[in-house]
Amino acid sequence: LSVDDGTCLESEILYARAATRKANGVSVPMNFIHSQTWLQFIIEPYEAGTTKIDSIVICKPYLGGTLRVDNGVYFKAEWDFRGHFREDYTLPGSRNLELNGGQSTLNLLLPEQNACDITIYFTQRCSGDTTWDNPTRSTSFTKEANPDPWFAGQKTVYTMTVQKHLTVSATIDDWTEDNKQIKID
Repeated sequence: LSVDDGTCLESEILYARAATRKANGVSVPMNFIHSQTWLQFIIEPYEAGTTKIDSIVICKPYLGGTLRVDNGVYFKAEWDFRGHFREDYTLPGSRNLELNGGQSTLNLLLPEQNACDITIYFTQRCSGDTTWDNPTRSTSFTKEANPDPWFAGQKTVYTMTVQKHLTVSATIDDWTEDNKQIKID
């Protein structure tokens, strides 16, 4: 299955192998496997209204590729990126995101690949200012890629806490759809 660059960002591709249906059964258990990785960005302001995220940029990810599923004994899938480009990708919703009184959450789907650096551009102002005309600082922070890939079927949550500087921590969770019963007519 070939997925055009950018199409992965809009939808998820699941694949599954069915267990054998029993003679009297009308459904068969299916273990669906996500072919992509889910990145979630949770941005928590230290003081409401004093920080604006100018943009969050994923540095040179693959945005599409060819998904190959081997339905043999080992049932595995992998992404092939030949003929696809790596380019910086600005996370939608991250441009000029004012942090007003609570956390913001942004989500992104990408094909499985090696983790990429993430650069967060942000502007801060004094708490008494009401405009962004005279920011106290306008800077960026780069979260360097950890050595682990962004695996298919995993959700990586980046929690960003904005104070006078930015701190980013990452947690990884499984993202599964096990044993869904699919009716067979």
